[in-house]
Order: sequence, then C-alpha cells, then structure tokens
Amino acid sequence: MKSCTFHPLAKQEFLQAIQFYREYSQEVANTFVIQTNRAIDLLRRHPESATIVYEAGEIRRQVIPQFPYNLLYRIRLESIEVMAIAHQKRDPVYWLNRK
Repeated sequence: MKSCTFHPLAKQEFLQAIQFYREYSQEVANTFVIQTNRAIDLLRRHPESATIVYEAGEIRRQVIPQFPYNLLYRIRLESIEVMAIAHQKRDPVYWLNRK
C-alpha cells in the first residue's frame, strides 16, 4: 500500500472545507473527513483506479462521495501525492501549476 502526501495548498483546501462544513454542522464536517479518508484509503490500495484527467503529469481525479469535491492526485514511486482538494464548481485547472 502506498503512502499519501499532500501538497501544502491541498492540505489548506482540506482544512478550509472542514471549517466550512463545521460552520453548518459538526456532523457534516465529520462525514466529509470520513469520506475523504475513505477515498484516500482506496487510492492508497488501488492508485491507478481513478481516471487520468490531465495527461501532462498524469493527474488523476477521485470524487469524494456525498460531497462536491474532487481529489486530484498523481502517483509517485512509493506514494500518491494529492495536488488539490478541489470544489467541483471552481475553475477545474486552478491548481495545475502546483509543483
């Protein structure tokens, strides 16, 4: 099973989404965290299961169930690297220049 790392801005997006949902409901925020962790666990076990959405860099997209967010990631030798936790209504390539 691969490890998982987060681009610093992806980690920030994750925390901002949690805070947004927490203002609505702690239960919804908890569900968001659980669903995100489940999606990450799936990717750690089956990193190639998600669709490649950007050929350059082989960026893949995994939808976070029940929420309008995508995990955008790339596969590294021993890990998956989450590049963005992107709301589906945002510009779909705002994060593309992240290194």
